[in-house]
Amino acid sequence: MSSTKIWTHKGTFLLAAVGSAVGLGNLWRFPYLTGENGGGAFILVYALTIAIVGIPILIAETLLGRSSRKSPIMGMKHLTESHNTSRNWQAIGWMGALAAFVILSFYSVIAGWRFTTQG
Repeated sequence: MSSTKIWTHKGTFLLAAVGSAVGLGNLWRFPYLTGENGGGAFILVYALTIAIVGIPILIAETLLGRSSRKSPIMGMKHLTESHNTSRNWQAIGWMGALAAFVILSFYSVIAGWRFTTQG
């Protein structure tokens, strides 16, 4: 039996992808502080930029994962080897893994602050 995980419902995948792509900072503090300090118009530009940049990246990551059935690092390695392209493209997989690590570290600290300041 294969250890490969397959999404059983499209709605579950959509919720996981949107939750991962949006991030907690975009939902909680940033819009509140920006709107409170007179930057409501900036929120619209920011949301458009997130949609224009975030959606193509989300689609690319999804296609990479579905075609290779591997992690981002191994998926980029598989893609460069199967298409005989430069190995430099494998850095994209490493950057994605590094970004996830940094973001998770950041949110762990924020969660720690949140729960230690509650009385």
